[in-house]
Amino acid sequence: MIWRRLRRAAAYLWSKLPEVVDLGPKDALLAKLVLDIHRQRSHTTEQMVDLHRLEPVHALDRPEVIAKVADRCRALRAVEQDLRRRRQLSRQDLMQVLPSVSGFKTVAADDGNCITFEGNGRLAALHQVFGPEHAMQVEVEVYHFAQPHQILRRARQVQRHNRVGPFAPEPAEIAP
Repeated sequence: MIWRRLRRAAAYLWSKLPEVVDLGPKDALLAKLVLDIHRQRSHTTEQMVDLHRLEPVHALDRPEVIAKVADRCRALRAVEQDLRRRRQLSRQDLMQVLPSVSGFKTVAADDGNCITFEGNGRLAALHQVFGPEHAMQVEVEVYHFAQPHQILRRARQVQRHNRVGPFAPEPAEIAP
């Protein structure tokens, strides 16, 4: 059992290697946020959340990440009809269809949305396959804090630097 976990962790880290080469200031902000989230959390809860109430914390702007999102879209399309019928995706379903080290990890925002700090590639694939009209519910782990405003402020700062979530450009702002 332990060897299987170690192999999975090693495979995960190996798959992230190409991303490490391109690290920049936005990545340092994200790393600091994730560190603070884990250090300052008081507890976590599992909740079903509307898919379109989940916001990414960072942009997916690297070629290898974009290719991985396309692969995940193909995997989702293979089970799309079943998921549409059920209108929900449990953590177990997520791991079966889109395997990863963990499920979605989120921070609750003050507008009722959740900012996803783990699972942004899987979130992008889900958003591409299931529109708001599908009313898809997704199981997420929500991190809670004694002083949530500080973490939320930092998460919004990361989103602003990545131009995602409420800071995403309007379609007219996107250069051709």
